[in-house]
Amino acid sequence: MSVNLEPVLLGDVAGFVRGINFKPDDVVPRGTPGSVACMRTKNVQEKLDLSDVWYVREQFVRRNEQFLQQGDVLVSSANSWNLVGKCCWIPELPGRASFGGFVSVLRPDKTKIDPRFLYLWFSSNRIQIVLRSFGQKTTNISNLNIDRCLKLSLVLPPLPEQRRIAEILDRAEALRAERSAALAQLDSLTQSIFLDLFGDPVMNPKAWPLRKLGDVGQLDRGVSKHRPRNAPELLGGPYPLVQTGEVANCDGYIREQHGTYSEIGLRQSKMWPAGTLCITIAANIAKTGILTFASCFPDSIVGFRAEEAATVEFVRTWLSFLQKTLEDAAPESAQKNINLAILRNLTLPFPPIPLQQDFARRISSVEKLKVLQHASLVELDALFATLQHRAFRGELFQSDLRSNIAATPTAPDFRQHLKLDVDKGLEALIYVTGRTAEYDFYKALKTLYVADKDHLKRQGRLIYGETHCAQKHGPVPQAAYDGAKFLNGEMLLSPFPEDALRAALRRTARQLIPLRQPDLSKLSASERESLDRAINICAPMSFEQLKNYTHDAAYLKTPPNAPIRVEDIVATFSGGA
Repeated sequence: MSVNLEPVLLGDVAGFVRGINFKPDDVVPRGTPGSVACMRTKNVQEKLDLSDVWYVREQFVRRNEQFLQQGDVLVSSANSWNLVGKCCWIPELPGRASFGGFVSVLRPDKTKIDPRFLYLWFSSNRIQIVLRSFGQKTTNISNLNIDRCLKLSLVLPPLPEQRRIAEILDRAEALRAERSAALAQLDSLTQSIFLDLFGDPVMNPKAWPLRKLGDVGQLDRGVSKHRPRNAPELLGGPYPLVQTGEVANCDGYIREQHGTYSEIGLRQSKMWPAGTLCITIAANIAKTGILTFASCFPDSIVGFRAEEAATVEFVRTWLSFLQKTLEDAAPESAQKNINLAILRNLTLPFPPIPLQQDFARRISSVEKLKVLQHASLVELDALFATLQHRAFRGELFQSDLRSNIAATPTAPDFRQHLKLDVDKGLEALIYVTGRTAEYDFYKALKTLYVADKDHLKRQGRLIYGETHCAQKHGPVPQAAYDGAKFLNGEMLLSPFPEDALRAALRRTARQLIPLRQPDLSKLSASERESLDRAINICAPMSFEQLKNYTHDAAYLKTPPNAPIRVEDIVATFSGGA
């Protein structure tokens, strides 16, 4: 329930202060008498980065307001398009500091708005996207339109509520940070296990026999024949496409991708099997990740495969020790790159296969812990996105709601719809996949969403208590999706009974294939009718048509990756969406 508050303009509760002007020659060493720290765009990171701070003489600070204050929001106001509007919180600083001309300060009127509430609102995903749209491009620089920023509106509860909301969001963010730190510790554990078993990979103190990388497995470049590589007809289909950045930013295992190829795109590329080690050779050098699903990738990535899966794991970790050296040594023209010959001729110590297998088993145990930690982090990310979305729509306010809530005891509790019936859910999944052309995984998932909407509208309940989440290509039934990922080895735990799931369905890169007929006694007549209606609606649609069809008002209202609320789905019935 939201509070009926009139939105206020940002300019009514906060103002911008522009930075100081100076030349690069005016920068002085730290500790110079009469100097002050000067923050610039480089310092604006997720948190204020104090690792590389410039100093200038205090005379360049013309006005007292140009000194940073605790609770300011430091904003990158002149930067590349994708970074304009980026901001960070100013904590208590160790000394006096100002800020340069490419950044600005958003300073709250503390009698009207809590500084932390302002920062959390301004740094939220939705507002950051809006800010980038306010950029005025000149050559390679985009300048933030301050006047348009000040006309942004926000729902502003009383100050005590603002502080409470900021505290809730900060607690959620602290949980995310703790989980991220735990994942980082597990990442370092992999290298520790390697050193314990095999010794230093460069010094080779255990005198393992030396082999060329090209002799211990098969190395080949990815394929992307068509130019330009991003031609529209190549993209937007059901075939996964992993890009260099997704390899560089993974945690050693590529569990997701954002790009896809069409049938035309697939014909000019190559599908690599799960278990392939991806190695980047352009821009990001020697970054690695093992595919957890079959995928295409471009020729800026090399694929490595070996007879033994343990060898792939061994090579991945061995390369992690060499990555910085290879990157520093890479020749650079327009961008750094290395070629296939360099990789094939790399010399590595090669321990016996049984020892590599022991290493792989140990790493598998670590990865199971990482999967659990990662799943927890995903849940926390979704929680934070939901809390943030609700907070700035006026749905986390408390003090003005107590009497209203007490006065409406018959308000519907939609949580009753989200009790997963795993037996019914498995049969519904088998029912849909068996009636979907070519067992199309994407289409089957979308069909379940359409069927649930139909049954909710006609019968007042979901078919099996599924939770649908707002992912990039539309609503996704989370339990069904997680079950499919379990079959593909991407998840440790299954929402459905594991043996029953394996006996019922088989997963390929883009298919979910039923291995038996559904038990129709588990599905009521109304449930089968809704499933059939959804199958008939979705069957003739292309990938793009189905994507557009399911991007309804409930989906569009939901933050990325967050659960779609049942009440928002219900609201689409009256609106015809």
